[in-house]
Amino acid sequence: MSTITRHPLYHKADIIRRALALNGFTFYDNDESKELLETASLFELFHEPEDIKAVQILTGDGSYSLRTRLLPMHLTSFDRTLPLKAAVSGRIYDGRDERNPQHLRIEGVIADEGLTLTDLCVLWGKIATGIYGIGASVSLDPAGRDCMAVNVKISADEARCLGYIGQAAWIARALLGLRDKSIPVWVFTIDADTIAAADL
Repeated sequence: MSTITRHPLYHKADIIRRALALNGFTFYDNDESKELLETASLFELFHEPEDIKAVQILTGDGSYSLRTRLLPMHLTSFDRTLPLKAAVSGRIYDGRDERNPQHLRIEGVIADEGLTLTDLCVLWGKIATGIYGIGASVSLDPAGRDCMAVNVKISADEARCLGYIGQAAWIARALLGLRDKSIPVWVFTIDADTIAAADL
């Protein structure tokens, strides 16, 4: 009998979640959050680049939509103690993708007093090492307005984008209860489907 192995997508998502957890992230989702939401409850938490924006799949009279983001439903439940490293994972739905509108995403928030780009780069370097091994290195490269791509160099001739990170919009800060504008707050998105496909 052949060996039964875990689906490559879920296996890669487990590796990413473990790397985040080992670097201080707390996961808050339990796979019970709503997938069908009122259209008005969907909003952008940072200036996402166009290639990761999910198009709404509307149902009924257009007042409901399958979720395009995970974080909006969870931000109010996060522990407000700084430093804050919190994440959620699950399915989002993209109307642009006719073949496979479901995407497994991991989204999260990083906030702390005095948090710098150097701190972020070091953190993502540790996360990348947990995913791809000790030889991985990270650069944060501009990918649009107030947004950066987390690019990982795996070897001399292999590199890929792990995800995107950007400064949190005012509504994300409000839902987190962080009124002090001097505290840097960053939101990130990782598309596990894309990473799993690239690793096959």
